[in-house]
Amino acid sequence: MISPNNKLCSLDIDPSDYEQVKSLVNGAQAGGTASGVIGLLMSLVDSANPSAFTMASLTKMLQYMKFLRIGYPPKLYLMLLLQKTASGGLNFVPEMSDSMKEGIPDKSLPMQFEIHKVHSNFLVGFWQPLISMVIIVGVAGILYLIETNLQEYKRVHSMVTKISPHIRWNLFLMVFCSNYCDLAFYTAVSFMSANFGSGVAVLGFLICLSLNTLAFFIVVFMIQIIVSLRTARSHNAEDEVKKQNEKYKMVFEVFKDQTLFQQSFVIFFSIRAYAYSAVVGFFYNYPVVQAVLLLILCIATLAYLFIKRPMKVLINYIQLIFCEVIILSVNLCVLIMSMIDQQDPVDNGKKEGFGAFIIFMNIVISWSMPVFTGIKVILIIKEYLMARKSKPMTVKLPPRAILQNGTDTVNMTTLQTNGTASPRKLPRIQMPTRPGMPTFDHDLSSYQINDNETSVVELTKNYQNNR
Repeated sequence: MISPNNKLCSLDIDPSDYEQVKSLVNGAQAGGTASGVIGLLMSLVDSANPSAFTMASLTKMLQYMKFLRIGYPPKLYLMLLLQKTASGGLNFVPEMSDSMKEGIPDKSLPMQFEIHKVHSNFLVGFWQPLISMVIIVGVAGILYLIETNLQEYKRVHSMVTKISPHIRWNLFLMVFCSNYCDLAFYTAVSFMSANFGSGVAVLGFLICLSLNTLAFFIVVFMIQIIVSLRTARSHNAEDEVKKQNEKYKMVFEVFKDQTLFQQSFVIFFSIRAYAYSAVVGFFYNYPVVQAVLLLILCIATLAYLFIKRPMKVLINYIQLIFCEVIILSVNLCVLIMSMIDQQDPVDNGKKEGFGAFIIFMNIVISWSMPVFTGIKVILIIKEYLMARKSKPMTVKLPPRAILQNGTDTVNMTTLQTNGTASPRKLPRIQMPTRPGMPTFDHDLSSYQINDNETSVVELTKNYQNNR
């Protein structure tokens, strides 16, 4: 039972409400798991697809509201207690085991972190993203060894050469950049509980500093790529620079390039994700300030999206706008509840409606990626069928056939139908053969081609010409 003086509500709800909230949390968790698997598959199939990168960060942003010191209504607070924070890396990577956690010293944290069992050591909190990146680096190393030492196996070498750059760079960048939220939050936790009393504590702090340094250099590196593309475009050498940076195409491939800010979407979104979690972690004593800053970040992001429209593909743009509107609406509710807390911390009646809305939005955003992925698949199939239907039918003839039409001779390998309904007469076809073999020479002028709407070529006897 949490004291209302600490601005965290007591869970005074009946068992039926508990089961209802638990089922909603399970549904949201199932949607989050499905989204994670889809995101991983999409990144392997198309490493430049922005959905896996953006959705991982947006889901984290919505879940980090649990760490704000605000008196949430009972059902919402129960959901936040039951809700497991989304994995920051590959879905199959487990959390650090309890036996390993017991061997790592844990320093006390502010109450809103203690309630959700946040460990003070950076290694514990950032374990899943860290192990995910280690796995990717390990797989990339194995592929590099195969690529350099098994060149005599042509098929294997060709396949490895194609997928190795995507895993080595694009997949690593996607996983690392999508975890800027976790990196900023657990960095804040590590700084507020800095403890150098053991080797593990020192190791966790050093890894924290190293990964933050790497994050800084990755942002600088992405800026250099975008600037080089812009410079090359002014010298008509953009295609060459894109080819040189193909292994980093996650940074620029699917974004418009009319302006620098359009092409810099990944940079802008990464900095926003880091700043969002940094606000949650570092300003833990000022919930109203946190709510205001988070809302400003959401408004700035939506303004950027509406003004610059950075996505090339419309459905990706719609998906991002849809999720950003959800994040904005949730943060607006959080701000209102934080202001209600300033007037009456124990009054949850005014917050019930906001709590129900946030619970519903959690389920919606958890299942949004599977739904949008289904829409994208339908659009791809529709586009394929339309392209196949509009493609003209080709009737192949022997490659050495000679069409004779009066005195003119034309070499022709294919005969295309043009969709018209008028018949055409067939000229004489002569097939040259090897020496010693009889020559095929037949006059087909008494036959005609009928082109119809179904692109079926028919040979029919032209009886008029035989009369």
